[in-house]
Amino acid sequence: MQNNDELIMYFIINQDLNMSSGKIAVQVGHGVADTLLVPMMSGKNSEDFITYKKWYAENDQKKLVFRAKEKKVKELAEKFWGIYDLGLTEIPKDSLTCACLGIMSRQEAEPYIKRLQLL
Repeated sequence: MQNNDELIMYFIINQDLNMSSGKIAVQVGHGVADTLLVPMMSGKNSEDFITYKKWYAENDQKKLVFRAKEKKVKELAEKFWGIYDLGLTEIPKDSLTCACLGIMSRQEAEPYIKRLQLL
């Protein structure tokens, strides 16, 4: 049974880049770091930071990773934020590898992920 109020961290991988499993893992790792550090680095007790603390303490730190075509990843990165590669290994510099939706409930995420497949 799903809890629609449960807080989850969401990531959408750019499937058009055909990244290896290891590369995808690293890109999601960058996304996790950004999701957690941005509110803390802002220097204020923002709503994002409060959500982070609740997610960390009460919600088993769940993460979901989806895949999408680059067009959809760009759309989501513009609304939320994106991870761009340095181009040191598999893909060209400044490639958009991942869109990070941040931490939100399933209900909040539904409009953005409803047609996406889990990776």
